[in-house]
Amino acid sequence: MRGYPLGVLGPRLNNEPVGGRILNKYTSELRWLAVQTPQLQAAPYLFMDAANTWDRFATYNPAQLFRSAGFGVRLFLPILGMVELVYGYNFDEFQPISTQSHDGSRRWYFQFSLGQGFNN
Repeated sequence: MRGYPLGVLGPRLNNEPVGGRILNKYTSELRWLAVQTPQLQAAPYLFMDAANTWDRFATYNPAQLFRSAGFGVRLFLPILGMVELVYGYNFDEFQPISTQSHDGSRRWYFQFSLGQGFNN
């Protein structure tokens, strides 16, 4: 999820992420097309996300969501494809994974991705 480090949300076993079977995700974006040329398409956006995962229905709680907001840009370059740059702020405390070097108190996270994701 945007605004959180990889793997910190969801069920764990011995402080390692194990994935989940149930996912709730709510996303809102305000996006506009800033540049549209044959060499580049750029679409900056503002976003708000809320999500969490659970391992079984007994632990499912739709009110227990992690929230984030921020801004980003989706660039389409014919030579690379889709490139997304995101800077997100997490509102809720999370427990870092034992292999990560931060303590979970950092609020702003920069993320990037290459290629089009499943949610676009």
